[in-house]
Parts: sequence; structure tokens; C-alpha cells
Amino acid sequence: MISGYTAIVNEELFGLPIIAFVFVRLENQTDATLKTFEQGINLLSQVVDCWLVTGNRDYLLRVVSQSLKTYEKFMREELTKIKGIASIETNFALGSVKTKQPLPIN
Repeated sequence: MISGYTAIVNEELFGLPIIAFVFVRLENQTDATLKTFEQGINLLSQVVDCWLVTGNRDYLLRVVSQSLKTYEKFMREELTKIKGIASIETNFALGSVKTKQPLPIN
């Protein structure tokens, strides 16, 4: 049941104050396109979470960055280079309300 142990790091104090939630829609959902995207994402250290989701988008990413400028560079030079992406929509976190809570196991 336990996958591993981790420390909870304050991203801002660690020099990564920008948190972006990025929705990605692929050109198509073929096996090859999904694999290409997932392999590319696994090479990007700024992407700390990647979820395959339902709805009108295919993936939700959580990306950390030092600044808006470094996020822009990440987008232009890394994320957009992954083949098969049709659209990218970024939402920046303004603040955290609730994170890293224990699972609701009784």
C-alpha cells in the first residue's frame, strides 16, 4: 500500500514560488501520441505531477518555476517541443488553501 516516503518541501522557500496548473490537449488520443507525450513529460524536471484526465483536455500538469520568465522559457523551449500537443492552457496558483493532507482512512 505504501509507495514510498517523501519530505514536504515549501516550494517558495526552495526558490520555486511559481506554481502553474497546465491543461494539455493532444491532437489525438492514439497509443503512439499518448506514449510520445508521456515520455516527453517524464524528461521535464519542472513537471512535478502529471495526470491523465477525462473531459475536453487530456492531461493536467503541476509545474514549478523560479519566475514567470523561467516558466515562459520552459513553455517555449521544452513543453511545446513535445510532438502531438494541440493546445496548452496555463492557470497560475495564487495561494494554497489545502495540500498534502493524509488520506481519509478510518
